[in-house]
Amino acid sequence: MSNKFYRGCIGSFLIAVCLSYACNNPKSFNKDNYLKFENDTISAPLIPVGDSGIYIFNYKNIGNQKIKIKNIGISCGCTIVKFDTTYLTPGGKDSLKLKYVNFSDTGSVYKYIVVETDSQIEPLHSLTLFFK
Repeated sequence: MSNKFYRGCIGSFLIAVCLSYACNNPKSFNKDNYLKFENDTISAPLIPVGDSGIYIFNYKNIGNQKIKIKNIGISCGCTIVKFDTTYLTPGGKDSLKLKYVNFSDTGSVYKYIVVETDSQIEPLHSLTLFFK
């Protein structure tokens, strides 16, 4: 057998060992700051054109360090987001309050919200409002 074959086997073995160590070593995943949302999707009946509704996504810091919400992006101007706390302490709870105004939507409608935090595990978290 050629040296290339043995080098490939050794390289594959080293990668497997490193991945195994990373997956089994709790320190390799920093859970110091992490937001856990109760729901990632809210489904609701479509609001009549011209009306609005309020929808709430609850979340909690399940880490052991404070977490910062850096930015919240929304898919269109018909959705307004409010939240009380920029920094959430360990064990702290808060909620995103969304006001959706139906200017002209009909049929099935999806509105997307992206929450950006300083979390090393999940810096971006996607939420969805689904109207049918």
